[in-house]
Amino acid sequence: MRNVLDCINAFIPLLSTEYELVLGRKGVSVTLKISFDKKDCFHLMGLQYLADRLELSRDRGKVFDEISDGTITIEKIESSDFYNKIEQRVHFLPLLEQMIDRNPH
Repeated sequence: MRNVLDCINAFIPLLSTEYELVLGRKGVSVTLKISFDKKDCFHLMGLQYLADRLELSRDRGKVFDEISDGTITIEKIESSDFYNKIEQRVHFLPLLEQMIDRNPH
């Protein structure tokens, strides 16, 4: 199972990436631009649901940095009573870039 540090490390390259998707049908198209911020990673992991971890209820960008540098440990996050609610998110988030980049058509 992947952990929150895997999420952070996989998310770092996305911080300097912008995706532009053009969706169209019957001659009508819409352009969708997707960019990423450290705060997005926090929410995509679901850390807002770990209500018993007060160190996570601060600036989301700082929480990202503190997980990255080890100030907030994987063990601390995974010991939350609510971690089971976000475990699947954490497992699949490191695959986000791969999922977006994959174009089956």
